[in-house]
Amino acid sequence: MAKVKITGHASGTGVLTITAPNTSSDRTITLPDSTGTILDENSSLPAANLTGTVADARFPATLPAISGASLTNLPSSTEYAYIEQSYDSSTTGAMALTGAGFTPKFVLIFLGQGSTEEISIGCATGTGSSDRSSVNQKPDGDKFTIQPELAFMIEGGDPEDVTKLRVASFDADGITFTKAKNNSPTGTVVLSAFLFA
Repeated sequence: MAKVKITGHASGTGVLTITAPNTSSDRTITLPDSTGTILDENSSLPAANLTGTVADARFPATLPAISGASLTNLPSSTEYAYIEQSYDSSTTGAMALTGAGFTPKFVLIFLGQGSTEEISIGCATGTGSSDRSSVNQKPDGDKFTIQPELAFMIEGGDPEDVTKLRVASFDADGITFTKAKNNSPTGTVVLSAFLFA
């Protein structure tokens, strides 16, 4: 028969009292067959010792709403913006589009000019070599070509007269493009930019 042994502490002077509850029923406390420390409501339970399944009855019928008020680095509620801008294809340099209300991370653009029946579709997630564009050159047999530019469009009487765009920077309130050209493009082009956070 196993025995129960209660051992006092050699250095302690306090008295530990085991008190019975107010009950008329017989109760049995079974000790675990292992060495360890018995926990009470003031003890910490290591997470590694939690096992089993929580019963459904332990959850409320309606779960409380989850709030993201304390979360950080989240995009604002305005996650996209559309900005339209016309410009002279013969010009070069920086062209800033503002009014987005956030710093975009991705841009999709449509560049069109009615007189040449041509459109350039491009997208970018970064600056410079991160740009890619698909070009529809209707005057040259409805061909599509891929160019290492955000926008690439023939503007003028010579196929070498080209206006180009690249992303210079994603800004706090929009985007800045770099306008470039080959030879002598002419005419006004319309830029439609879709910005996404």
